[in-house]
Amino acid sequence: MLGLLAAAAPHAGGTSAPLVFALGVAIAVAWVAIAVHAWHRARRRRAALGAPPGGGGADLLWLTPLVLALCSGFWVVAARGADPALALEAYLADWRAVRAEAALTRFVTPPASARALEVAWSRQTTALTNTLVRIEAAVPDAETDPARPLDGLRWTDIGATPGGGRAFALEVARRQVSREQLFGLLPTTSQRLVTVERVGVAELRPAAGSTAAGPFGPVTSWRVVGAVIAGEPAGQPVVAR
Repeated sequence: MLGLLAAAAPHAGGTSAPLVFALGVAIAVAWVAIAVHAWHRARRRRAALGAPPGGGGADLLWLTPLVLALCSGFWVVAARGADPALALEAYLADWRAVRAEAALTRFVTPPASARALEVAWSRQTTALTNTLVRIEAAVPDAETDPARPLDGLRWTDIGATPGGGRAFALEVARRQVSREQLFGLLPTTSQRLVTVERVGVAELRPAAGSTAAGPFGPVTSWRVVGAVIAGEPAGQPVVAR
């Protein structure tokens, strides 16, 4: 089973991540079950010989924090391609860090070169900064920071695309205070984000990698089709909604 898990490991970063996770959990449960069974057999044998029960069963409890850490790390690090929102966040992290080479692998059809992607990012950043300056002048309480244009904005899932992907809108928002009454008696105040303007859209779609990853074939993961930010494109044309 460990060989099967090793062969399936590359798919942990794609849409098959839940299956790889389930396989890993099944192997861990089987391993613990074997250990518990062996401990019970040893305990019965010691009892038959009149020996006191041996320790060791409680030692399995020390594995609990390790198992929890591994499970959490799996979904935080390995399974970014399993979900479109996580894949988009990984692409944006590459953009912020100017990791163009890494970002190329996140596209369904990547730009011609890392340099071409960096040029597209530069144009998008400039256009977005100018747009945020305009919005900030008109709506002072909008949550924008022209000095760090990608921060403070929100991405909203706006639904499926005809090609089986997902579209996300990049929006400038502001906080609106709402005053209500709890049970019609107690006054309460709450805040909610209200969209000021949509400044971009991105489309993602599940796609297989260009190379095989072991006996199970290429890894299928959520990848960026393209993104249009403040009118400037990167990647392929996107389906706007």
